Amino acid sequence: KDPELIKAIDLPAYRAQRILIPFICYVAALGDGIKAIHIYSVINIIFWIFTSFVLLHFFPIRNFRDFIAWFFTLFSYGMVFSVTRSLVDLPAAFFIILAVYFFEKNFFNGGIVSLGLGVLTRETNLLSMGLFSFSDIKNRYFRIFLVCILPLILWFFYIKFIYESSNNVGTNLNLIPFSALMVRFTELVSLLLNDGFKSPARWAITDLFSIIVQCIFVVFLIVKQKKSFFSSPLNRLSILYFILVACSSYPIWEGFTPVTRAFLPLSFCFNVLIVRGNYHWMWLLLGNLTVVDGLRSLPYKIILTKVIGNLFS
Repeated sequence: KDPELIKAIDLPAYRAQRILIPFICYVAALGDGIKAIHIYSVINIIFWIFTSFVLLHFFPIRNFRDFIAWFFTLFSYGMVFSVTRSLVDLPAAFFIILAVYFFEKNFFNGGIVSLGLGVLTRETNLLSMGLFSFSDIKNRYFRIFLVCILPLILWFFYIKFIYESSNNVGTNLNLIPFSALMVRFTELVSLLLNDGFKSPARWAITDLFSIIVQCIFVVFLIVKQKKSFFSSPLNRLSILYFILVACSSYPIWEGFTPVTRAFLPLSFCFNVLIVRGNYHWMWLLLGNLTVVDGLRSLPYKIILTKVIGNLFS
């Protein structure tokens, strides 16, 4: 452990939980720290491209509805924010999406490996264990534990050993469902009423509104499908992220950055279930309002001057 690391990074024990992407960058840079930082700055773009291709399995662009769902998933504010800020939210979501793809292709071992990588990318990916049915766990419990759970446990013990103080590791959960979300929503409405439409609260409200619509849709499916709801892996995954939304504490919701980046798997499940269930297009629209802010926040100037300019230079 470098003593200077504690000074250089806020909450180093918390940051260290999400080790996979920094590790990949460090290995790709052959141990060169400076090169690793440069790789880290663009690795989200690579994952975003990979995600765009894997999503074609779920939205094969057979019609305009498929294209819109594919487009909304890729250009949601949470996705774009993760790419432009080099966060781990997109890579973590990618491994879940890839696991679902492998499961639907009956490549179960590939799905287990993908989920194991996802857990080391973001610890909340443990919720992706909901993709397994009871029979899956019963028949393959040792493989699931060895690949998906044991590495994270060992890594957490290592973090605790390295960092003597671990009181900054993790996030408290809210015991009153949705109370933190509604408090923040009320605050944003108040800001919008006081400051007018120019307030940044207008974008944060659409972010929260999209999550609320997605959660309402999950409840709608539970009521409609009843016991059969839990037979679908995507349904099980969506209900677990629904619970995460309900129990997330206020620090998750504060500020004006897109909170949907923390719940990208829920947005993915929402869009797939909408398209496959052929539900009304208004669900798709209202649950993806953040795509407006996603498109607005794209660094068009950098794309035009740096990326496209270099292609023709």
